[in-house]
Amino acid sequence: MRVVSYLRVSTDRQADKDLSIPAQREAIKKWAEQHGAEIVREFADAGASARTADRPGFLDMVACCKATPGLDAAVVYALDRFSRSRLDHALYRNILLRK
Repeated sequence: MRVVSYLRVSTDRQADKDLSIPAQREAIKKWAEQHGAEIVREFADAGASARTADRPGFLDMVACCKATPGLDAAVVYALDRFSRSRLDHALYRNILLRK
């Protein structure tokens, strides 16, 4: 299985705690190892709110998923790292599923 990972923190407090970019990276790496997945590319947004999809790393991840054949999934530490907006979540989930 080939996947991309998306990492995001919105505040300095999150960056200093268990939601830091390195902590998310390590958790996703462990998940990939347990599931036989290869992380082919990583995308990240530091200091970015998930209430909007206007995040450079997120938009690059979506574009990469649409343009790269053979990708099986985009992996996030938790769903709130993907989006906090139900509308954006549904919209981008559908975009990624249609690829």
